[in-house]
Amino acid sequence: MTATPTAVPTSASPAPAARPTRHHAHEGEGDLVAERRLLDAAHAALARGDHAAALSALARDRREFPHGQLAEERDSLFIGALAASGRTNEARARAAAFRTRYPRSIFLPAVEATVPAVP
Repeated sequence: MTATPTAVPTSASPAPAARPTRHHAHEGEGDLVAERRLLDAAHAALARGDHAAALSALARDRREFPHGQLAEERDSLFIGALAASGRTNEARARAAAFRTRYPRSIFLPAVEATVPAVP
């Protein structure tokens, strides 16, 4: 007796693989782009000496992206903007917190140059 193969219906197609919706697929990318724009605005403001505009862009970034992918860069820029605007004590306090939070940061040399460690 020979085995007869089981017939597989040809009309049934496999269920399509679940795909993220367009919103979910690009959500993080959109956030990163928006965060980058705010930091670019802060960089530009610092370059033209507009410390208030830089601080405003950085504060907005912190509100909108408190745990953003670019938070480390934002925090280093914030220190530079505070120092440049004459808010030295605030810059020093934030620099000390930055050193603790990001001890191996690529931005640490810039922070150190802006606000040297107080002995």
